Amino acid sequence: MTPAEPAQKLEELDRRNAELSLLLELGQEVVSALDVTQVLQAGAHTAARSLRCSCAYVFLPNQSGTALRVAAREEPDPEVDAQVGAELPLEQEWLTGLSFKTQQVQVSTDNRTDPRVAPEITRRFGCKATLAVPLLSHGRTLGVLSLFERTGRIFDPLDVRLATHAANLISSALENAQLYQDLRRSYAELERTQKELIDRERLAALGALSASIAHEVRNPLGVIFNSVGSLRRLLKPSGDVTLLLDIIGEEADRLNRMVGDLLDYSRPVRPSLEPVPLGPLLEGALAAARDQIGAPAEAVKVDIRIAAGAATVRADARLLRQALINLFLNAHQAMPRGGQLEVRATHRAQDGGAVAEVKIRDSGPGIPPEAREKIFQPFFTTKAMGTGLGLAVVKRIVEGHGGTIVLASSAAGAEFHLQLPIDG
Repeated sequence: MTPAEPAQKLEELDRRNAELSLLLELGQEVVSALDVTQVLQAGAHTAARSLRCSCAYVFLPNQSGTALRVAAREEPDPEVDAQVGAELPLEQEWLTGLSFKTQQVQVSTDNRTDPRVAPEITRRFGCKATLAVPLLSHGRTLGVLSLFERTGRIFDPLDVRLATHAANLISSALENAQLYQDLRRSYAELERTQKELIDRERLAALGALSASIAHEVRNPLGVIFNSVGSLRRLLKPSGDVTLLLDIIGEEADRLNRMVGDLLDYSRPVRPSLEPVPLGPLLEGALAAARDQIGAPAEAVKVDIRIAAGAATVRADARLLRQALINLFLNAHQAMPRGGQLEVRATHRAQDGGAVAEVKIRDSGPGIPPEAREKIFQPFFTTKAMGTGLGLAVVKRIVEGHGGTIVLASSAAGAEFHLQLPIDG
């Protein structure tokens, strides 16, 4: 044994101990994480440290299975053309794709001369050597852990063993995280289904009650309206008599609106969806609301702007018009002495699809902080003469279209955001 051999063996032993410690750290990090993104990022980070390589990437298949996307990376160079979310086709020549398809470890000591590596991959990652290890679970390939080296160093058999152990830890943690997410998704779906069943039963009972109330109340209301009209014609009232008749008429009208709102809220929302031009719908609903408000509406300046991408939505024009009228009525009622009403419709991507986002903002006093969480609840109102059903009806109609409505934060006034599916 030469004098240098003990020192070399000691150095090799120290290296193995250090790397095994880092693998232990990796196991602790990824096993304790229940979020898929955290698992993958922890895996890339610790794998790069444990194998002392330039960078580490975790690739997962895209939904169609035709490409691998960058799911996490430990990359010191932000300029590298392989950001998280980037996709590389499986048909392209590269070791990571080959590892995914063959379920085997792939090693290249020099990417520039290796026929299995396309020049585009070498350029994109700026790497000279590659170590790709499949993430396997019960015979399935979940993804690939890829390690890239930009110096002259090559990956040796010990690196391969350590990377394989790291990949096994990431695979187990990834599967656990996915199972946990599936479980959370199942619980959320169960909770949503239970809530829908309870809401349906409640609405069915409310519908039966509303129909009975409408029948019993609207007949007397008809008599009151006719009687008030007859008294005006017969008596030609003035002074206090006119005031009293006006009060009777206003209160009877409020009661009639309350019955109508109650019927609207309890009625099942079954929209008949078809392409609806958003511009004419918004303008028609606004005109109807201003007609109901009357002369005070003239003091409110209106500005409507619709982006080209949001010109047409899939909706039931009659139901959506009713929801918009309610929102425009609320906005005008919040500005009895005039103000500014802004309506904006824009296009945005969401969950792989597209939606039209309609923003309605008024310059009124806004919604009190203590009321913001309750404004969509039935029978909750901040108005002295309100029924508390207007916004509840709006919410049911919008959600019946597969959309959403929220009260957004605004420095002044109230601002509502509606999201509706875009046609086509």
